[in-house]
Amino acid sequence: MYFSYSIIGKLQFMNSLPLYRQETIFKRLSIDLSRTTLSNWVLTSAELLAPFYDRLHQLLILQKIIQADETPLNVIQDGRETKSKSYMWLYQSGGHESGQPIVLYDYQATRAGAHAASFLLGFSGHLQVDGYAGYHALASDNCTLVGCMAHARRKFDEALNALPKTSRKDKMGVAQTALRKFTRLYALEKQFKDLTIDQRYLLRQEKSKPLLEDLNQWCDDNVTRTAKDSSIGKAIRYTINQWDSLVRYIEDGNLQVDNADGGGQQSGAV
Repeated sequence: MYFSYSIIGKLQFMNSLPLYRQETIFKRLSIDLSRTTLSNWVLTSAELLAPFYDRLHQLLILQKIIQADETPLNVIQDGRETKSKSYMWLYQSGGHESGQPIVLYDYQATRAGAHAASFLLGFSGHLQVDGYAGYHALASDNCTLVGCMAHARRKFDEALNALPKTSRKDKMGVAQTALRKFTRLYALEKQFKDLTIDQRYLLRQEKSKPLLEDLNQWCDDNVTRTAKDSSIGKAIRYTINQWDSLVRYIEDGNLQVDNADGGGQQSGAV
């Protein structure tokens, strides 16, 4: 049985192969394994690992920095409309010096912020998230929200991709200009990655803060020049609305610039 769990684990979780593809692979090997059997293996494995998950959950709540995100997925389930949209919530320990990371997934049928509040019950520290309003209810004296710069940057990237191909080549375009400003911020984070918490804090105050002030002023100058419903208008307004949480990372040298470990890409949706 252990061999069976090992096979299914490597194929599904290491090689990202869904069960229907695994079923086909086994058939080519003359092994008759239905998706029902494979699914039961996954469920049994999850049950066996539940105590480990619960313990990791307890340890995660004790962390001082947690990063969270959620992504939609379609689920076929009895009692619900076929392919109803559900959500997989991701929680992980954050911080430059958090040691071995704890990463946990939590499936929920909806995107209600109450799910995050329940999962993080008892947490005290910095919670790094995007601008989704469902997280706002968690903000308190014990929980400080930190923005994700990757989410803000992505909106400008989407605005650039929405332009005609000829317009994308204009280096002086609004979206292109904004992306250059984000690039400079990320270049600094790459330089600071291996420094101590105190060193990173001081250099962020010296070098990152002026760049952030410049980005903030640029957004203020351009917000009235863009239509609210345009892609670039939405990107600028998102950045302005989330500004206080987006710049919070420079207040603590242990905080990340985003919840994707400084890579400029989103972790979640995972």
